[in-house]
Amino acid sequence: MELMKWEFTKRHGIKAQFDKLPNSIVIFRSINYYYFVYSIDWSENDQVVTRGDLEEMGLLMNRELGKEGEYLNRKSNTKRTI
Repeated sequence: MELMKWEFTKRHGIKAQFDKLPNSIVIFRSINYYYFVYSIDWSENDQVVTRGDLEEMGLLMNRELGKEGEYLNRKSNTKRTI
């Protein structure tokens, strides 16, 4: 997956498009020192978004903004066992 384009929104968020979901708009919001996927304006012309897709989109956006380290060290990134 590749980040095609992105821009800041009025409310300090980021609007982005990815090549795997070209017809869908992904909204990121800032939490602590990194960005996370807040919502997706999903198009029926695109495939279903999986949890793996969300992780990859978050990583790509934070890498683009120079916040990859903060994103990888977030609390929710720890592997949990059931």
